[in-house]
Amino acid sequence: MKTMYHHVLLLSFILFVFFLFHEKFFFTILFLCTFYWKLRTNNHSWILVAMLMACMHLLHGMPQKPAQITQARIVKVSDTYAILKADHISYLCYTDEILPLDAIVSVEGKITETEGRKGFYRFDERKWCKTIKVYYKIEEPFIHVVKENLTIRRLLQKRIEQYPEAVRNILYKTLLNISVGEDDNFLFSHGFSFTGILAVFDFVLKKSMDREKRKRILLFINILFCLIYHFPFMLVQSLIFRILGFLPIETKRRTGTGIVITMCLYPQMIPTISFLAPCVFRLSFLLGKQKRSWCFWIMMCLQSAFFHHINPVQCFIYPFLRILCGWLWFFSIAQLVLPFPFIHSFLLLNQLFAFHEKLVLHGSILGAGLPFYLLLVYLFRKHKHFMFITLITFFLFLLTGMFHPFGEISYINVGQGDSILIRYPFNLDNVMIDTGKPEQYKNIQTFLDAKGIYRIHTLVITHDDLDHSGNKENVYHDYHVRQLITSHQNSFQSRFFQFVDLNEINNEDTNESSIVLYTQINRKKFLFMADADQITEETMIEKYGNLNCDVLKLSHHGSKTGSCDRFLDTVKPGIAIVSSGAYAIYHHPSPVVIQRLLKRHIPYFDTKEEGDISIFFLPGFCVLLTSSGRIGFF
Repeated sequence: MKTMYHHVLLLSFILFVFFLFHEKFFFTILFLCTFYWKLRTNNHSWILVAMLMACMHLLHGMPQKPAQITQARIVKVSDTYAILKADHISYLCYTDEILPLDAIVSVEGKITETEGRKGFYRFDERKWCKTIKVYYKIEEPFIHVVKENLTIRRLLQKRIEQYPEAVRNILYKTLLNISVGEDDNFLFSHGFSFTGILAVFDFVLKKSMDREKRKRILLFINILFCLIYHFPFMLVQSLIFRILGFLPIETKRRTGTGIVITMCLYPQMIPTISFLAPCVFRLSFLLGKQKRSWCFWIMMCLQSAFFHHINPVQCFIYPFLRILCGWLWFFSIAQLVLPFPFIHSFLLLNQLFAFHEKLVLHGSILGAGLPFYLLLVYLFRKHKHFMFITLITFFLFLLTGMFHPFGEISYINVGQGDSILIRYPFNLDNVMIDTGKPEQYKNIQTFLDAKGIYRIHTLVITHDDLDHSGNKENVYHDYHVRQLITSHQNSFQSRFFQFVDLNEINNEDTNESSIVLYTQINRKKFLFMADADQITEETMIEKYGNLNCDVLKLSHHGSKTGSCDRFLDTVKPGIAIVSSGAYAIYHHPSPVVIQRLLKRHIPYFDTKEEGDISIFFLPGFCVLLTSSGRIGFF
């Protein structure tokens, strides 16, 4: 009992010092007292206290918005953004350069709250910022370095800056977890590489010392890395479990206790892969004899849900890759501090690490087909080849698009622009109408990858304005477009969809000459107006007379140059869709057009407010679903 008491004191002291940096010492001491009471009395009411603490953390709101800041410290950087901290409040700043870590800077700019960008699969700035406890950002920042603090991170950064770009980018990734360019490897971006460094230390120390001495040295190294890298979540999580490893309690109870402590201290991290992936391996003892196969399957599900693609090789050899991250760190340090030319071995090891990243399968499990997959897995739960069937059906669902089994029309949220995807069930026919602005390509790519799309059968560019054609080349090459439509045609056929171009105007006015498409799917009529204006609408009315549709994509993002009274009275849409950007910049949709819709009791949905808007085709009816949570049937 005396030894246990000393261990608890050690635990209290280390966590107290650590969480003093995070302003959570009160909750830490409360938890440690409860934990110690549980060890002495074997009373399980401590779980209730832990749950209460988690609720207190979750209910803790954002800090009060300051009027202005003058100086701040840089705590995290990349080539596109930096995180600044002033008066215990963190701020997001978008930059076009990698700023000096830990430097004191003067800042000028407008302070606003982080933005929530709605979409089924797209990156959400607000959600991401919440996981790192950043609630405000500085718009159009002017940052001037006042003082450089020569911390270990900054010294490493200055040394790295002396290398050529190709080597510098790798060193940034391996030593400082700084992402550069398009590199978004989850092992580095989510901090898994840190645990790989500790795993290498463990491997090396095994050769020369016993288990107890090794545990103490690894604890010291873990604390040291926490101090150097300013307490990243993965290192803190590892530290908690290493401290608990000194307590004389069984593995199951120690694992559960560590997970509960982590959940209480970092409730915002619970729905992230940084928390869930390590939990899978720590709880693998609950998965029976086939725990390796179970871990492989769960890791693929997590990858698919979070990143909308999977890398089977990466999931299968994850423990090896984690250790390889650690060796890359050691080679990087050697490259910085030793006079020998380590560069060739260093680059070879990095290429070996990067090779598996090309073996990617697209698709998100978050679709209407997920319940069918889970039902199938449940039905085979007692089969002797259950795990094999589970894995094979997973790949089958992913490759055939069965996680997204229904046909659909999706109006993708690309801000001020148009991008519409029309899918036949199981991706047998994919038609894309327009591609949005160049800066929106990542969002379009994410949406297509999540649906498991590798090929666009027909790409239509309604006109050459950048907000409609900005990603034509990227989509054409990346998704192997079979048929490209850029000029007026009376009608054209994709594999299963038939389209008619209703606009015959072809002059120098690109909006007036836009391709206007009409199609009928699932007994519903759809009209896509691109940027057509009132002249185009009048011409269409004169030619086609009593034209009508069930779903109308309003012309020119809801501008008053289109959607005139006569056109709306002729078309009589059941639903109107608007694809628009920030109102303060573009003033779309026009209040005049909105009043015209309201006067005729036409419900409308705007991507600016709703995010992605999808209409799914079910037998006999359609379901409209938005990423903001609105749903309708017609």
